[in-house]
Amino acid sequence: MENSPLVIYNWRQGCIWISHPTFDVPRVETDLLAPVSKRQLTRDHLRVDYGPVKFDRDSQTLWLPWDAEMLWSCAASAITIATISATTGSSS
Repeated sequence: MENSPLVIYNWRQGCIWISHPTFDVPRVETDLLAPVSKRQLTRDHLRVDYGPVKFDRDSQTLWLPWDAEMLWSCAASAITIATISATTGSSS
């Protein structure tokens, strides 16, 4: 009998906010499309907010992650919330 890896598909849906007329992406959100029973995963949510970061060295501005929030829940545990803020340098 061969050992083959267990493949679990996490189908996701999401939204991307696109500003007009600059086409910058200020926010991306994703969620599970349906629970993943093999992993007992009932919720998996990710939100990332982006914003302009100016680099003084070459006067370039890039849109980088500012804040991120991740929420997940398993059948055996409560919802856990993790928030990371790049603008304040804090996490919870």
